[in-house]
Amino acid sequence: MLVASAALLEHPVRITVIARRKEIGIMRLVGATNGTIRIPFLLEGVIEGLVGAGAAIVALLIMKVAFIDPLRGNIAFLPLVGTSDVIVTAMWIIPVSVGVAVLAGFFATRRYMDV
Repeated sequence: MLVASAALLEHPVRITVIARRKEIGIMRLVGATNGTIRIPFLLEGVIEGLVGAGAAIVALLIMKVAFIDPLRGNIAFLPLVGTSDVIVTAMWIIPVSVGVAVLAGFFATRRYMDV
């Protein structure tokens, strides 16, 4: 899942870098470093990752309320998933999504920094 999410985050960042080659070239001519050029693309990836993490957390809450809570008393072997479990999972999803987004953005921009 992490590899798939990294690939999904890397592709739009790479397309953006390709589309902005002229701007990257101009930034290079005025003396911008690789890190300075890379920051907007990394921020774009982080925002996309946070939006995806938010959607995943909302989906977890909806699934818990819509499917698990109504079945709680009817099916004995159903594991108890509480709101605290969803919160703990959300606390893992957010930093992992930011880390994956930064890595995907770094690898997406690494190839195109030599404009």
